[in-house]
This record gives sequence, C-alpha cells and structure tokens, in this order.
Amino acid sequence: MQADTGQGETRVAFVAVLLPAAALIITCLFVLEVLKYRSGLAVISPRRFRLRFAAWLLALLLCFTVFVAMFVIPSSFVARHPGVVLGLWTLGLVTGVALIWIMLVDIQDVEDRIKQRESEIWRDFARMLASGGEKPREPENPEQPKA
Repeated sequence: MQADTGQGETRVAFVAVLLPAAALIITCLFVLEVLKYRSGLAVISPRRFRLRFAAWLLALLLCFTVFVAMFVIPSSFVARHPGVVLGLWTLGLVTGVALIWIMLVDIQDVEDRIKQRESEIWRDFARMLASGGEKPREPENPEQPKA
C-alpha cells in the first residue's frame, strides 16, 4: 500500500515558492517604510524605526532558515549530522520568537502613542471649553515631521 505523494509534492512546491515570495514582499514593504520615514510622511520615532528594521532582518532570517532547512540541506546530510539540522531549526524557532517579541514591543509603542494623542486631544478640548470657545492658542513647540 503506497501513499499518494502528489498532494505532498504540491505542498512542498507551494512552500518552496511561498518562502522567497514572502521574503520579497517583506523587503518591498520595508523599503516603502524607509521611503516614508525618510520623506517625513511617516512620523515615527527612531526607536520604532529600529524595531521595524530588526523585525525585517529577523523575518528575512526566518524565511532563509526555513528555506535552507527544507530545500537546501540534502537528506543524506540530515542523517549524518542531526545536531546541525536541529541547530538550524532551533535558530528558526528562536528567530520566530524574537520576531514576535519585537512586534509586540512595536504594537505597545503604537498604543502608547495613541493614548498620548488622545490625552492631548482631550486636554485641548478642555482648554477650548475653559476659554469659552475661543480659538485655542498654538502649541509652543509643535512636532515637526522628519526631513
């Protein structure tokens, strides 16, 4: 009794195409992020930009690690050096966990910025009500977008 390998081969081929495509899409999105950051369209802190740069590197490393482990290493090497292959998959696992952690830190920074902006809106609204509806004064040090 032999199992049908056609479906398995299709899945493997799908993953073989998906990983490089994911790396390319991730890189394109990061390039767009860099262009927005440099032009001043995306006003984010340098810390958040560094977090996104690190996430981009880790995502590429994860795609590369999985691709190498699945498609580059021959099965004869796996049989002779299981520790190396285990190390490669461990690197992928650690990379994935680090990527998730960086994304959670970035999400927390975004939430903190949203809360800060909401409190500024409510503070300005309270000032406007206290002044009797007059035009609120301009802030002393407005935040300028990066050039």
